[in-house]
Amino acid sequence: MKNQGTILISVICLLVSACGNNNKGELRENSSFEYVKENVRYSTKLHGKRIAIEGYVTFSTADLEKGKATIDLSDKPYNEGDQLVSFEIKEGTGKNCVDFGETSNTQYRGGGTISDVDFDKVRIFDNKGKEYPLTQKIRLSGNLSYIKGMDGNFTSQNAFDKGKTLYNPEFKNVRIDVVP
Repeated sequence: MKNQGTILISVICLLVSACGNNNKGELRENSSFEYVKENVRYSTKLHGKRIAIEGYVTFSTADLEKGKATIDLSDKPYNEGDQLVSFEIKEGTGKNCVDFGETSNTQYRGGGTISDVDFDKVRIFDNKGKEYPLTQKIRLSGNLSYIKGMDGNFTSQNAFDKGKTLYNPEFKNVRIDVVP
């Protein structure tokens, strides 16, 4: 199942975020991998809605470009679970941001891949600007939309599950809140 989540990263478009104050999304009744797969990846019924999914910020590598990092939300911390969604977040120490701390990859701040961080030192900043370790469960909310092709239809491909269609979701205006 982990391989499936890894492969899905390549087909899920980047989820867009900004360091700012955004409204909380409607919490999905379930943030499990199966629920997210069925209702976010295999369906477009939530198109245009602001939703929230709970989980843990994680990544095996983080692509950084122009101060924005692409990372994942997982159902368990430290890459132990299944990837729920990928999203883009600003790098820094402000509201709704991630700080990777020290890294030996000197070129990453100009863009590149971050893979050599000390996960114990990576911090996620919530909507109030308060920092937390990656072991802190969060509620990630954002405006969910699906990418459309030139023909106006949602872009999709055949999913790993026979008979299913996989769509390309994006999160915009991401907000991070801590789950008590």
